Amino acid sequence: MSFNVSRLEQYLQDFKNYIKFEASTPWHESSGLCGNDCFMDKEGYKDTVYKNARQALDIQSWSEESIGKGEIKARAIDAVDKAKNLVFYEQKSHFSKKCNTSIQEAEDIIYKIYCGNDDRVSFDRAVAFFGAKYDLIAYLFFLKDQGNYLPICPGVFDNHFEQLGIDLKMSRKCSGKNYFAFIEQMKELRNYMEDYFHFSVSLLEAHSAIWMMESVEAFARIPEEARADEILKQKLREGFSKKNQNIDIVEYGKSPRERHEPIVLNGRKIYRRDDKVAFSALIKAGHQCEFDNSHQSFIRKNSNFRYMEPHHLVPMSQSEKFPNLDIPENIICLCSNCHNEIHYGRNAEEMIKMFYERRKAYLEEAGICLSVKDLLKMY
Repeated sequence: MSFNVSRLEQYLQDFKNYIKFEASTPWHESSGLCGNDCFMDKEGYKDTVYKNARQALDIQSWSEESIGKGEIKARAIDAVDKAKNLVFYEQKSHFSKKCNTSIQEAEDIIYKIYCGNDDRVSFDRAVAFFGAKYDLIAYLFFLKDQGNYLPICPGVFDNHFEQLGIDLKMSRKCSGKNYFAFIEQMKELRNYMEDYFHFSVSLLEAHSAIWMMESVEAFARIPEEARADEILKQKLREGFSKKNQNIDIVEYGKSPRERHEPIVLNGRKIYRRDDKVAFSALIKAGHQCEFDNSHQSFIRKNSNFRYMEPHHLVPMSQSEKFPNLDIPENIICLCSNCHNEIHYGRNAEEMIKMFYERRKAYLEEAGICLSVKDLLKMY
């Protein structure tokens, strides 16, 4: 193996846990990565970019007689413009300028990439003409065949490969030899992922899994229960930033009374938080701190809502003792200061007692019966 097997397996376990925690619906492994909503929300755009850019290229309409007439370069510029974050803006601009400066040569190189038979030679020709623009040229090859080629961000993959014990550098090494070595390494990683997950993994999915390493490792460093809470807050941030977000309020007594199946992580059961229920609790509270509605907070990005955080009064870590704790009756809307105070502050006991009295009847109707003394022991 050209990578550290134990390190890769640890990463894949962390990756799997990350995907499960982030998902709004359970991950059924029979459907693979592409059947998981979290994975597709984060990485599905690459497949969309590929389809849109391929449509823009319209390669089947090309012929050698077209070279030099401007149609091929116009289509290629359009396809590169659709690359989103797969190609740096500077490289997109550079590509357009080179194509418009030397149309005949640019179109001959582009034509040979997509219609020629010697990809290594075509890659090095592209480097000689367009310069060592690794993101750009790799993207052009990715558009040729996403089953065999991939986009690249050299610095990112250098870092992630190093963490996996892979002795291959891409930064400042833009060449056909280096790119094809990268592709072979990704294919080897893809094959190992298929054996590990026991389902088919495309080359692009393997690329995305390695691409996500920074997010996955940040997730893995957070303690289990705190990790689930942080992911919930992240999903709330993303959800409220979407324009025209329509959220149905989950009324008291309307949530499922049976809890979700837990995820076992490091031998501990962790219960998933439902972001829709949390959304509902914040809306029901009018985006005001329920401890003191005079507490001010900033306005969320791209929305008119004040930033508030959901807090489970009876902690989710106690889920084994109750039917379902992830219900609106058990969720308090707090400003970030009060949220930290109820966990760590000197005034926490007063806050817990106050909320207990306010929610006691609602909790009991939901089958969550406990004394305030029992509740205090849980903090």
